[in-house]
Amino acid sequence: MSTLNDVTIQLIHIKQAIIAHPVFTRGTGIPVDDPAYAREAEELERMSERLNILIRNVRNHLHLQSAREQGLWNVPRDLRYGAATAVEQQQAEAQRLLQAAQDLRRLLDELMRRNGLVSDGEIAEKVGEFIKEWHEKSHSLPHTAHPGAPGVPSYVPPLSPGHFQASPEAATIAVYAALKALAYFLKRKKGQAA
Repeated sequence: MSTLNDVTIQLIHIKQAIIAHPVFTRGTGIPVDDPAYAREAEELERMSERLNILIRNVRNHLHLQSAREQGLWNVPRDLRYGAATAVEQQQAEAQRLLQAAQDLRRLLDELMRRNGLVSDGEIAEKVGEFIKEWHEKSHSLPHTAHPGAPGVPSYVPPLSPGHFQASPEAATIAVYAALKALAYFLKRKKGQAA
């Protein structure tokens, strides 16, 4: 089992690695199809495993100090005060380290949640590009004959503003609204669980 000084040093290294991690500096992850995604996810997973081991070691140290505290009655009376003070100091230091490790654990969990997520701005940009692409495709086709005639697409652009019956614009807007509503409810549900 590592000493508390070793745990402190390792926690500092993990904290520095978290701060230097691209997900921390960007604030969001990258798309899953990006080649760097796997590398970033693997780094976060390695940090998570190291942090779990450190938390386990600190908890083991706390259990050891509790056992020593129970055994203080076996220490001669004139030495008991010094031994009790040493145990209390060890327990206080271990509690402090456990709190720091749990704070890092929460931060790392948040980074792992963000990894692979795309920011709202990027989602809006992609949806905008999709709408623009479909709009250009739909309006660049010839509409000389009536809809449904051979060789003529069955898509008819909206007749008036607000008329979105069965158009690609309507489908795209509906999908975007559904995704935003889902994100809102998931965030709200997570806020209530915390």
